[in-house]
Amino acid sequence: MSVRGASTMLSTQAFEVPAAQIAEASKGKSKRTAVAGAETSVVQESVRNAHEAGLIEPVLIGDAAAIRSMAKQIDWDISSFEVINTYSEQDTSTKAVALAHSGDAEILMKGGVHTDALMRAVVDKENGLRTNQRMSHIFQMTFPGVKQALYVTDAALNVAPNVAQRIDIAQNAVSAMIKFGVSKPKVAILSAVEIASPAVPSSMDAAEIAELAMSGGIENAIVEGPLSMDLAVSPEAIKVKGLKSNVAGQADLIVVPTIETGNTLFKTLVYFRSATAAGLVLGAKVPIVLTSRADPPEARLTSCALAMML
Repeated sequence: MSVRGASTMLSTQAFEVPAAQIAEASKGKSKRTAVAGAETSVVQESVRNAHEAGLIEPVLIGDAAAIRSMAKQIDWDISSFEVINTYSEQDTSTKAVALAHSGDAEILMKGGVHTDALMRAVVDKENGLRTNQRMSHIFQMTFPGVKQALYVTDAALNVAPNVAQRIDIAQNAVSAMIKFGVSKPKVAILSAVEIASPAVPSSMDAAEIAELAMSGGIENAIVEGPLSMDLAVSPEAIKVKGLKSNVAGQADLIVVPTIETGNTLFKTLVYFRSATAAGLVLGAKVPIVLTSRADPPEARLTSCALAMML
């Protein structure tokens, strides 16, 4: 699938999946996965791909008649899968989360439901998926023809996290990345500038986070900040600006200051670079596959592979 649009600025390259990562994840036993909102073609194609790759055993949750109708349209035999009928988006979300809460599902996947409906069920104090960890979201961004991935957190869950919260968010991401094969992630705490200034509050927060990281606040990672986006990823920008750094120009993980920054960053990479944005919620009782409803099947397939590695 490729990104198409009226604007010639948008990428028309086909999305790719990280084949080696899919192959590695498929070595394990497939996991029972509750799919919240399984009525649409994009969701069903994604689930079918993940099942055929040996990653998941899906439970399809939503309007049962619509699920079966769509499966027939795309010529997918779902007779061997459990289908749970629901009557509303919130009912779908609640029943999907209940499967994970009870241990009857090992992965939760956001299908066609809205994020707020699913997360409302996830954070329910009695029947949700809370743990003693802060929940946060991570995107793995992979690009056509490029082996290295770029990770972004938090672009979907925490709106305007403070310093302590961003340390938790960064640690969640680092711990997950190590399981994905990044041995000691290089972490850039993002701001608009590389020198802390009271005029740019995010730069002051970034400097504090980097300092706390050096004293053990974030383990098993190399953390620096503040760093602007160009300095985080571009070796050429490093040379021009004369910056000496162990992270700049080679960051594995971008920790954004707000959800707006993260959301804009990941969608820019999707639409202008055909990045495959594999998204997970971390810190819950089970891994939660959470991508944009507009994302292609490649994103959910890769997300399932990452969920298998946690």
